[in-house]
Amino acid sequence: MSFIASLLGKGAAAQPAKPTLEQLIRRTPGLHRLFPDDPERLFNLGVLLFDRGDQSGGMLALQRAIELGIPEWRTIMVRTRRALIDRQARAALGLIEPFLREGVSMPNPELYLLAGSSAWEAGEMRKAVGYYETAAALKPRDAVYLGSLCGALGIVGEYQKSYDVAKRALELDRREAPTLQNLAIAARELLKLDEFRQANIDLCDFYPANERFRCLLSYSLLIEENFAEGWPMHENRDFRYREQGFRESTLKAPRWKGESLEGKTLLIVCEQGAGDNFMVARWFPEIKKRGARVVIECIAPLMGILGRVPGVDQVIMLENAKEPDLHYDLWVGSMSLPWIFQVTRENIHAPARYLQPSGASEAYWKERVAPARGLKIGLAWAGNPGHSNDLARSMKFTDVEPLLEISGTTFFNLQVPARDLVPRANLLSYTDELLTFDDTAGLIDQMDLVICVDTSIAHLSSALGRPTWIVSSMRPEWRWGHADLPVYWYPTAKLYCCEHPLDWASAIRKVARDIRALTSNAPQATGGLLDVV
Repeated sequence: MSFIASLLGKGAAAQPAKPTLEQLIRRTPGLHRLFPDDPERLFNLGVLLFDRGDQSGGMLALQRAIELGIPEWRTIMVRTRRALIDRQARAALGLIEPFLREGVSMPNPELYLLAGSSAWEAGEMRKAVGYYETAAALKPRDAVYLGSLCGALGIVGEYQKSYDVAKRALELDRREAPTLQNLAIAARELLKLDEFRQANIDLCDFYPANERFRCLLSYSLLIEENFAEGWPMHENRDFRYREQGFRESTLKAPRWKGESLEGKTLLIVCEQGAGDNFMVARWFPEIKKRGARVVIECIAPLMGILGRVPGVDQVIMLENAKEPDLHYDLWVGSMSLPWIFQVTRENIHAPARYLQPSGASEAYWKERVAPARGLKIGLAWAGNPGHSNDLARSMKFTDVEPLLEISGTTFFNLQVPARDLVPRANLLSYTDELLTFDDTAGLIDQMDLVICVDTSIAHLSSALGRPTWIVSSMRPEWRWGHADLPVYWYPTAKLYCCEHPLDWASAIRKVARDIRALTSNAPQATGGLLDVV
């Protein structure tokens, strides 16, 4: 809750500006005892009017309060908080930054904390870090100030600093939930997996009713391949879909939890990202074997390729707002399938190829790609920019440019949209033609090798059975692992990890080395890499 809201309660509707301060005071209910020569009361009046949305009236009161001795920084904070409440982060930053640049005779830590929040909301995370560092230096024994700093440090990828600050903050208040979450993030990026797990355990112990924290704990369990505890814990993810208006709120039939499907129609509702649904599509044929009629509900770009998975009887478009227009007996979220099938490393069911492009897409791209010379390599260097952890999932185009210099290769852009792409002679791009995942699958199917980050392309290429090299920051991910090893979920996939968090160049050097080994027909440098020629 904001400072203003906590002080005065939820603001009323905006009032029209009054022509004079005296009229303003006289006409404001409950404030008839205020006098224009009382600076503290005038300040409180200004706060109240800003909270109501009456900025003109609020400015009159605050300006008079300044004239009578109220420090200007206090009024700047009121106006900045109002701008943040109104989701005007740029305006908030514009209010507070000039004041800080001019210098404050008695630095106030709350000013810098507010400046950090304004910069954060405006998307200027480096600025936010700087302001939070100043605030924390002024108030080094305050867990909230330290917690804000460690969160910002994590967002800009300074994981060791974030980890160190989080540890200091938790010495002051070990139950501070945001700081525990930030500690978990930093520990995960630094491969301190015991601390990653313990931070999530602490969150669950301190806040046992919180589904989000139980879901976070499931990730640490799954990374450690503790599937017996991890899959049931992963079922606590429903909070995410309630927040997003996920379709569970409209479905009438019971949820499937593994009971008999003989003679039943099962609706499988696709959830999370496209790649997650490519991953779990391997179990669609197994569901069919249990006697069910299998209906998949998914977004439009997935309908074609998921509809061709053996055992799928019907595909319908996902519409969260209404009940599906068909009879079904049971439904299940797609990411519950590993739990229902009690998946372990030993029974993971990892066919080499279980997705397939349409015949038309396959024929089209076979003809388009045929003239290319050398090793044909698909390339995707970045994921969804809106992802909460995009920094640790996406490279820049400049990070992968060295690969384009390798002789004996032709690269194909698989990324839509092509973030920060610079046209290069050795990189062919058909992004205007990749309208659905079926189009992308047809192009991938013509590749000798796909190199990508942790995004849907990694799952699609692997499920198509194409040799797939996944470039990863150090951040462990239960779908891939955290070492330069084959990926046990997919027989044709292998991971290339950074040597330090976000040190993409170190991973790309290893990729380049092994591409050169392939193009020269030399023995593969690390042993156990995929034979793609």
